Amino acid sequence: MKEPSGRQPGMPDTDMPDSDMPDSEKPDAGSDGQEELARVTHDINNALGGLISSLYLCVSDIEPDHPLRGRLEAANATSLRLRSLVKRLEAVVSRH
Repeated sequence: MKEPSGRQPGMPDTDMPDSDMPDSEKPDAGSDGQEELARVTHDINNALGGLISSLYLCVSDIEPDHPLRGRLEAANATSLRLRSLVKRLEAVVSRH
C-alpha cells in the first residue's frame, strides 16, 4: 500500500527541495561546476558502496530457490553497472 504522498512505505523522499536538504548536500554557491560534479559523483559512489554491500549480503543469505532472488540479483547487477558508469564519470571529471 502506498503512502498518501504516492511513495511506497519506507522509501525515501527523493524530491526534497533544496531548503530541506542537509547543508552537506546543498550546492556550494562558491564552487565551480567541475568541483560540484566531482563532489556529487563522490557522494553517489559512497551511497552505491552501501547499496552494493547490502545487496551482496542479501543475495548471499537468500536461498537459491527463493522467489525474490532473481529480483535481488537484478538489483545487484544494476548497481554494479551504475558503479561502472560513476567511475567513468569520475574519470571524465578528473581530466577536465
